[in-house]
Amino acid sequence: MITEAIINSEQLKEKSTRAVIEKLPEAMDERALVEQIAEECGIKDKLSPDIHRHPRTPPESGAKRDRIVKVPFLDKFSRDKFLYNFRNALKKFPNLPQFIKVRRDMTQSELKILYSLRQQAYQANIAAGEYKYFVVDLEIKSLKNPRPLRTR
Repeated sequence: MITEAIINSEQLKEKSTRAVIEKLPEAMDERALVEQIAEECGIKDKLSPDIHRHPRTPPESGAKRDRIVKVPFLDKFSRDKFLYNFRNALKKFPNLPQFIKVRRDMTQSELKILYSLRQQAYQANIAAGEYKYFVVDLEIKSLKNPRPLRTR
């Protein structure tokens, strides 16, 4: 029990200094993208060199989802600054896809909650017939000015 608590606290400490980028196409160079955005945020010197896709092994050719990118920083403050400024920094690079997302690194239990909340927000948006609800760090929020839902 004590060993498990020590492992969990170490894991939480590691995760507290990492950001995760979602939906970045496999063909893109994640290191170059992260360095561009970190430089725009003024924290390039706070990046840890171990930027990598997770899982580290490439998917089979028929994989539907792109792997996430784990972005470690030297401290929590730099990670938080990266998370806060990511969207605005991304807009300054029109050659980069605008649909990619960023979040803090989470434990398995937090991820289950996140996915559940995303599903709830999606269902609420379908019921409302507009894009009104979204999830930010394990909390459902609503837009003051909802947008029409995109049709596929």
